[in-house]
Amino acid sequence: MLLKKHLELYKKIVWRKQQYQAYRYKYYSFLANNAAFTHKDGAVIYYLQKAEEELKKKQPYINSLNEPRQLLTIYGTNENANYEKRKAVFERVLPFLKALPQYILNQEVPPNTCTNAMTILNNASRLYAHIQDTAMVVVILGISGKLWNSLQERSNLTRDKMDQCRYLYYQVQYTANRVQGGAEIARAILDSSYTVIRSDTTINQVWTRSVERALLVKYIDFFLSRNQTDSSRYYLQLLARKRNKNDPGEYTTELLYSAKISALEHDFQRAYHDLLDAYEINDSIIDLKTADINNNLYAQLVAEQKQEEITDLQKQKQQQRMIIAGASLLAMLCIAFLVVLMRRKDKKNRRKIEALNRLTQIEIAELEIKANLIQRRLGMELHNDIAGKLVYLCNTIDKKILDEADPTHRNSLKVICDLARDTYLDTRNKSHEWYAEGLKEEQTAFRESVNKITAYALPDGQFEKVIEIDDDSMQKVSNQVRIALLRVIQESFVNILKHAAARKMYLYIYEEDQTIITQIKDNGRGFDVRLQRKKNGIGLSSLQRKIKELGGTLNIHSSKDGTEIIAAIPI
Repeated sequence: MLLKKHLELYKKIVWRKQQYQAYRYKYYSFLANNAAFTHKDGAVIYYLQKAEEELKKKQPYINSLNEPRQLLTIYGTNENANYEKRKAVFERVLPFLKALPQYILNQEVPPNTCTNAMTILNNASRLYAHIQDTAMVVVILGISGKLWNSLQERSNLTRDKMDQCRYLYYQVQYTANRVQGGAEIARAILDSSYTVIRSDTTINQVWTRSVERALLVKYIDFFLSRNQTDSSRYYLQLLARKRNKNDPGEYTTELLYSAKISALEHDFQRAYHDLLDAYEINDSIIDLKTADINNNLYAQLVAEQKQEEITDLQKQKQQQRMIIAGASLLAMLCIAFLVVLMRRKDKKNRRKIEALNRLTQIEIAELEIKANLIQRRLGMELHNDIAGKLVYLCNTIDKKILDEADPTHRNSLKVICDLARDTYLDTRNKSHEWYAEGLKEEQTAFRESVNKITAYALPDGQFEKVIEIDDDSMQKVSNQVRIALLRVIQESFVNILKHAAARKMYLYIYEEDQTIITQIKDNGRGFDVRLQRKKNGIGLSSLQRKIKELGGTLNIHSSKDGTEIIAAIPI
């Protein structure tokens, strides 16, 4: 959502004129890359499909192969995972892959199409090698060879793209030689592949790191097949150095290979413990991946259940509103009772009542802020979950329409598809509306709380006040931080009333270097900060401890010209 907001101006420009048609594809590519980075597989496929629709408007149209390449990635690189789905994806694009070498010779083909084609062929060769379909592996090798020869003869690829294609072609050759029993040739191909990715620093570093790990795994497999455990252990150590610490799957791979090597070395105890650790990590990964696939690829099965959950959340929201209203009413009645009771006491007790009133108002403000989060959370769930599933439902029905030969059934599917699209648009609009209202209410609630506390503590007739709050910055902070800021403001005002004898107050809240700054100044008589710390006065210890818990700092500067309190909390 944040990226789409940043790209609003870009979208307005490229959709304004037909001559900017080529840049519309990039708009969806940006969103697809961002979705892939945040592991939202369903959103990735949706944006890639939208990007492909824009490409089709340009003639001659050449399939980018972005969607099938991404689907193969989502279904996994493990030959045992989602075999039928991966096979179906490859067979769907196989005719185009066979024709692609001639396309390259006859016309200009986008670089991404070439690299995606080589990636798909590499994935497919390993898939068919796993089921020992040697004939299909040979077919894939032939297509890869023709494609590589066409790229060498006539292509507009940059050096780094050519090196990527060269590497992927080597991998198809490696798989074919392993299947056909050419072990020594396979080893030589691995060495050639390693030379490609290590000799040219212009290749994309993220891609290089990924393929280097894959290549090291193949070295390990090669030497394991020949019972050469020393060489296998050497390449396993190289693999560990390339590990991404944020990806538990990579550590799982290392543990499994370590177990295999230990077993060959007859260290069965170590192999057993490595396997236990690997399967423990792998089980958690499989659970997450399975949940992700179900959420993104089987939305129709759970749409009804999610609708019931939304209804329950709406009921809970209504109940919480009633509870908050009742609690607020009870709090006001308690305050009124305390005021009547405590008026009979002396001046010192009345000051305590004032502090209690201000503290109670802060607690009420905290409840108001928390209440608004429910509407935002509902809007986000409605947009990210239900809307995404409706999009997938529309795409699935569209595919069924294309495959349906019976006109009557096809018309029925079109009616259902139109209804699903209308529902999607209504869902998306309502989610945007709820989310925007939640943000607006949350922002307004904080400003109103500050104004309420200020008006109560420092009446207009007695104080000159300047209050400036950067609302955009406040949208970035959590409820906990907002509440902490309210407490800093409240305690500062108590100090002004009790000690400062001030007539002017300045309050600024703004963002600086990913930090929310709260600055409160007065023109009072000041005090000795060190002495007050020893006396534990003006709530300094409590305030500083609260801000420190949030990772921030609280600094107090005081002189004869007044006091300045600055709270800095990281966003």
